[in-house]
Amino acid sequence: NGPDFIPQVTTGFGFRSSPLEIVQAYGAIANGGQLLEPIDGKGKTKSVRKVLSAESVMKLRQLLQNAVNNGTGKNAQSDLYTTAGKTASTFQEQFRLGRKSRNGANYAGFIGFAPVHRPAVEVYVGIMNPTASKSGANGGAHAAPVFKEVVENVLTHLKVVPDKL
Repeated sequence: NGPDFIPQVTTGFGFRSSPLEIVQAYGAIANGGQLLEPIDGKGKTKSVRKVLSAESVMKLRQLLQNAVNNGTGKNAQSDLYTTAGKTASTFQEQFRLGRKSRNGANYAGFIGFAPVHRPAVEVYVGIMNPTASKSGANGGAHAAPVFKEVVENVLTHLKVVPDKL
C-alpha cells in the first residue's frame, strides 16, 4: 500500500518535477549555488556539488525577488523580511496506481526563500484544490500568502533580524 498518487508539479511548458526536486533546485539558489542532499533524520546536510556560480546566484535572487515585488508573487511580500520566489498555477494531473488519470485537480504553488541576501529559510507551498475563485487555483492568490505567513513565523521564531525595517 502506498500513496494513491505520486505528486508531481508541472512547471513551465510541461516539465514535471517532484516537490523535493523543486525544493532542491531553489535551495541551490538560496545556498549560494550549492546543491544539497535532502536532510537526513539527524538533521545533517551534505553538499552534492556546486551547480551555480556566484554571479548566477545573484542574478537569480534578483529575478525571484522581482517576481515577488513586481510580479505574480506580490502576496508573498513580507513587512519584515525580503522575500524571493515564484508562483505556480496549474491543472495538476494525478497518477493513480501507476496509471495516468484524466481526473485532475486545481493546484496552486509557491516556492521561495527569505531573507533574499542571507537566506535562512526556504518554503514550498503546494495546495491541491484550494477554495477557488472564479478564475480557479492561483499560486499568487492561494499559496503566496501561506508562504508569507510561514516565513514570518519561522524567521521570527528563529530570531532572524528583520532586513526591511
